[in-house]
Amino acid sequence: MFNKLKDNIITAMKSKDPNIALLRTLQSDIQAKAKKANREVTDQDVVSTVKSFHSKIKESAQDIFKRGLEVPEDLNTEMLLYESYLPEQLTEAFLRGFIGSKVFIYKDEGKKIQNLIQKDLKAEFNGQYDGKQASLIIQELLAVPDMQV
Repeated sequence: MFNKLKDNIITAMKSKDPNIALLRTLQSDIQAKAKKANREVTDQDVVSTVKSFHSKIKESAQDIFKRGLEVPEDLNTEMLLYESYLPEQLTEAFLRGFIGSKVFIYKDEGKKIQNLIQKDLKAEFNGQYDGKQASLIIQELLAVPDMQV
């Protein structure tokens, strides 16, 4: 993923893309994160940094919209730029199926079940799902009488 970003920076420089500053800032933050951890850049560094940038821009756009103003096109462009570096998100139906199967597998684990399911989700699909949504689905499925532990 980081190589894709570096390639896109080179392409943006050659084409004089106005988003070059965004890409360079993103690259710099990703490298700083890896350097702070004293290791090479990982895909997780890219995903977590991009998610952070994306959520800040999305929050700004939502605040503008809530005030009844039109969201500037450059904010929408920036959100789309960041989204292009995020992995495809799992659908709610897929999450429900995965979590439902894990509830069944861990049915004898008692109160640890939610933590075990979240650990499995993170191990298999880190960065590909909304943690709040997954948590709500887990709680919902655990509340179903046939799935209670």
